[in-house]
Amino acid sequence: VDLSAAPAMRFILGRLDTGARCMFWVCHHALIDDWSQALVLSEVQTSYRSFLQGETPSLSAAPSFSSFVQWLESRDSVTHEAFWRDVFAGFSSPTRVQLARSQHEDAGDLRGASERWLDKQTSDALRQLASSQRTTLASVATAIWSVVLHRLSGEDDLAFGLAATQRPPEIGGIERAVGNFVTTMPARVAPGETPTLDALISRCHDMVQEAQPRLGLSLTRLNEILGVKSDTPLFDTILSIKQDALAVLKDEDTELFRQPSIHFKSNFPLAMVVMPGDQIGLRVIFDARLFSSDSVKRILDLFAHALTAAPASLDRSPSELRVMSVEDEAQAVSGLIS
Repeated sequence: VDLSAAPAMRFILGRLDTGARCMFWVCHHALIDDWSQALVLSEVQTSYRSFLQGETPSLSAAPSFSSFVQWLESRDSVTHEAFWRDVFAGFSSPTRVQLARSQHEDAGDLRGASERWLDKQTSDALRQLASSQRTTLASVATAIWSVVLHRLSGEDDLAFGLAATQRPPEIGGIERAVGNFVTTMPARVAPGETPTLDALISRCHDMVQEAQPRLGLSLTRLNEILGVKSDTPLFDTILSIKQDALAVLKDEDTELFRQPSIHFKSNFPLAMVVMPGDQIGLRVIFDARLFSSDSVKRILDLFAHALTAAPASLDRSPSELRVMSVEDEAQAVSGLIS
């Protein structure tokens, strides 16, 4: 979707050979996030049920997105920018994942995706780990992802993006508002300077808590206040923890949407998505013009192995977190950059 040329949103209705109809809703992420998409589809489904019963739909009122924009503009930008300037003080080397180049460098907009599911035992162990540390799965995943990035980049002072949602409770009914409330939180983590893995998890938890009131700073503006060129991003990866936004639709009793699903692209070269559930899912969305699918699958292997090993490694240094045998890990990392 090109925002410089209308439309920025379109609907496509198709008929399958089985006689069923398939509806595609395509829109730019600047307009709406996946949670808002689920809200809209839920209202469509509620309205559909009312129409079937000959009734006029009655939908709950929700604040407009403009109220959120006004809230953003009312904040003290000087104080918030000073916070991020302090967070990234002395940061001088952008974090780059050095992967094997793709064979599609001359292609157009080409995105790839790869998935992995952790077994239930590992998923339960990670949830128990988060509970014992009085933190969240997101903080655990952030800490482990920083360890993997350290292995991949060779850097200890790391920067990467964290997908975060801003729905300020000061705006009544904001949980029902529709728009794009997702922002990228710039994270800075130094796993090698943290004595133990459980301390690294606690640090990641504190980092998010401290940054939450100061979210919303654009990465372009961050470059400006740090004196970095706008075409030199501080990082090329983002980590996102995605709940099943469509779970409410799947529990509805109408059959308007039988198999709803959301698929999205990322403007980052590599996006790692953690999907909570009975079995935790991992999905990598990557720019296939830059990275080979084999390299990305190896990253999934490293992250999955690191998450599996984490519950038994809390009292060890992050550098000692063994995601594979020493020989296999060296071979995997070598294969990623060769």
